[in-house]
Amino acid sequence: MARKQTERSGLQVSREQVLRRRAQRFAHRGQHRKAALVLREAVAMTGDAPGWTRLGAMLRRAGRTSDALHAFRQALFQFRREGQPGRSRTLARLIIELDPGDHKAARLAA
Repeated sequence: MARKQTERSGLQVSREQVLRRRAQRFAHRGQHRKAALVLREAVAMTGDAPGWTRLGAMLRRAGRTSDALHAFRQALFQFRREGQPGRSRTLARLIIELDPGDHKAARLAA
C-alpha cells in the first residue's frame, strides 16, 4: 500500500505515523474516543494486524467493547494469516477477556 509522505522538520513521515502520533496525544489527554477515530483512519490506510490491535485497545479504553472485539478479531485473523501463532494466542486471550463465550478464541488461546 502506498504511503503518502509529508515533509516535517526535514524528515519523511508517513501519514500513518502522523495519525498514530495524533492518536497518542488524544489518549494521553484521556480522549479515547477521538484517539480511536484517528486510529480507525490509520487502519483504513494500512489494514495491518498491529494497527487493528492498537485500534482494539483504544476502543476498549473508550468503553466500546463490541467495536473492540471486532478490531481484535480482525487483528487475530491477520496474525494467523501471517503465521504468527504467539501473537494470535495473545489476541485470542484478549478476546476471551471481553467475550468469554467466544469458543473459537478459546480454541486458539490454548
